[in-house]
Amino acid sequence: MRTIHDWDEAATALTPLLPRIKAHIRSIGIPRTDANSITARALEIALRASRDSTARWILSPRAGAASETAWTGLVANALRTVRVDRVFQAGLEPLWEGEEAWWIVDYKTAHADDLDPAAALPGLRTVFAPQLQTYAAILRNIVGQGPSIRAGLYYPRMSKFDWWATEG
Repeated sequence: MRTIHDWDEAATALTPLLPRIKAHIRSIGIPRTDANSITARALEIALRASRDSTARWILSPRAGAASETAWTGLVANALRTVRVDRVFQAGLEPLWEGEEAWWIVDYKTAHADDLDPAAALPGLRTVFAPQLQTYAAILRNIVGQGPSIRAGLYYPRMSKFDWWATEG
């Protein structure tokens, strides 16, 4: 939606999708009352992210950007297929414009609401960094040795972005 709407229009366009989202949740066996609360919580998280400058930077249209894209490549002599939440070109630091680096961003929402971000983010990076390193290895095979590659974990429930320069 963000590719054809400004931020306010994109946020407003989410509301008519709620019945379809709720129906999908119900179709996997979730009771109606739970589906209602899950749908409401998902909308709340999406709307909060639409106001977050980092989420806006990640999701803005830009050259080379793709969401939910699949790649296949050799990593450690094994053929791997991965699905990347978001990839795009931008500057070398978050919120920077430009095209000096490729950014691979994975969204993470499955964590407790009461986490202390300062305490939790290092441990979460330890868990998820290998996944993004695999993505980066495949992207490196695609784009060659020239551009920098950055990896990041965006936590919309905390409005936090943890990022690093990848190896290689």
